[in-house]
Amino acid sequence: MSVIPFGRAVELVTERSSDDRWKLGLESIESGTGRLNDVEGDYSGEGVAFEVGDLLFGKLRPYLAKSWLATQPGAAVGDFHVYRARQATADPRFLKYLLLSSSFLDPIVSSVYGAKMPRASWDFVRSVAIHVPSMELQAAIADYLDRETAQIDMLIAKQEQLIDLLRLRRTSFRSTIVEGQNTRMMKLKNLFEPSSQTSAGGEEVLSVFREFGIVPKSSKEGNNNRTPEDVSRYLIVQPGDLVVNKMKAWQGSLGISKYSGIVSGDYEVARPISSLLDADYAHAVLRSARRISEYALGSTGIRPSQWRLYWPALSNVEIPVPPLEKQLKIVARLDAETAKIDALIAKAEQFIALSKERRAALITAAVTGQLEIPGVAA
Repeated sequence: MSVIPFGRAVELVTERSSDDRWKLGLESIESGTGRLNDVEGDYSGEGVAFEVGDLLFGKLRPYLAKSWLATQPGAAVGDFHVYRARQATADPRFLKYLLLSSSFLDPIVSSVYGAKMPRASWDFVRSVAIHVPSMELQAAIADYLDRETAQIDMLIAKQEQLIDLLRLRRTSFRSTIVEGQNTRMMKLKNLFEPSSQTSAGGEEVLSVFREFGIVPKSSKEGNNNRTPEDVSRYLIVQPGDLVVNKMKAWQGSLGISKYSGIVSGDYEVARPISSLLDADYAHAVLRSARRISEYALGSTGIRPSQWRLYWPALSNVEIPVPPLEKQLKIVARLDAETAKIDALIAKAEQFIALSKERRAALITAAVTGQLEIPGVAA
């Protein structure tokens, strides 16, 4: 196995695409797997033309390990390098794994330039030393990694499916226990009132900013003059307040705050006016996205991405309000059951993390000659 500069194994493709090809952006490629997402690159202008068998390498933030062996022609956004294997030296399938290995990525990540948008330069990438075995061994390594990574990916996919099922179970259990009650229903406007606590001149908000060590952003006006951001759009949050993300409330992005702080005008804040609700119980009830979408939004004909929920609609949402003693029992049961589910989710997530580490280590070991490939003579 010889060691050569990467630039001797590939050539950099720079031909621009002048037709309306299939466009590929960084968001189209999964990090660390070499697989595509079902996302088409959204950019204007020409891209770099690539053909079947070319290798795309994400030069922007290379630590994301976004690379792909092209299975169809297209045009790559400028945040990619496009490599074409030199046929007498390198097998594209072997290079597909090489581009994902830490032996290739680590020196490149250390070389990037640009603080906000770190990029790898071709001048450096082509100088990175790589291990290149015979073409026969490259093909054998690629075959081996195809098999092994496919098995690992299958196990990861099963664990991801398990996590989805567990989260559905958690949501279903919460909805069943808090909504399956034969008890009185009350509208939120009888339990909370909208908060307009920004104080005259925003001084109270500013004081909370200072308490948390936050400096309000500044906005430009005129030449280089800067004025403090208008803090009147912020709302103070106190423990027990109902806090609602106006745009994502239908997804369950709302609940009862346990902390003091500040939120922007993208949120609704309502303060409790009744002692009939336990805060933890209220949080569990309000986390039911189905309840919010059914009662507050109704059949509007508006796409979910455009939904906004404001207090006039939210205030009419009805929730079950059993006696406090029963609320506390419901919360205790919820805590016990969700703790079990969360433990199973954490275990599955740990399995996925370890599997991804094993996948990455296996690739690096195989492409650097540290691993004996079954069925291949040493």
